[in-house]
Amino acid sequence: GLPVMARANTTLTPNDSTGMDWSRVPEYRIVPGDKLVLDFGHRADNGMLDIRDARVRPDGRITVFPAGDVVAAGLTPMELQRNIIAILSADLKLPRVVVSVEEVAGNVVHVMGRVERPGSYPAGPFVTVMQAITAAGGLKDDAARNSVLLFHRDGARTVDVSRIRLDRI
Repeated sequence: GLPVMARANTTLTPNDSTGMDWSRVPEYRIVPGDKLVLDFGHRADNGMLDIRDARVRPDGRITVFPAGDVVAAGLTPMELQRNIIAILSADLKLPRVVVSVEEVAGNVVHVMGRVERPGSYPAGPFVTVMQAITAAGGLKDDAARNSVLLFHRDGARTVDVSRIRLDRI
């Protein structure tokens, strides 16, 4: 069978995050489904703030008026910001935009098997297996507590599989 694997050393907890050197963490890259905020600052014609929301489509693009479609997925917010400014520079004098990520799309956990409500649930950066199972209504009485499988996608092509024995927790 699969070995029991402890993940305590590879899973961030809130306590771990305070001692972490965040300058060494790679910058966040935008993915389809992310909700972005584009802040163009004050409009020259009326002085009103020009702030727009943009959801990254499944094809990785957002629509930016007047430029049209712009590839966002795979870029950092700063890279996208530079690209939008470069595109708008063809039509506008001194364009300005600040890109921020308001909502990330990738934080979802899928709980399947012998739980009360199998399905997909939002997952923050520190969600535990027990919290995910609890969100799904808990284990059913006949669930195999000694053999819970955890599938963790590490990048686009790698999946890590671990067996967790909840009966020992």
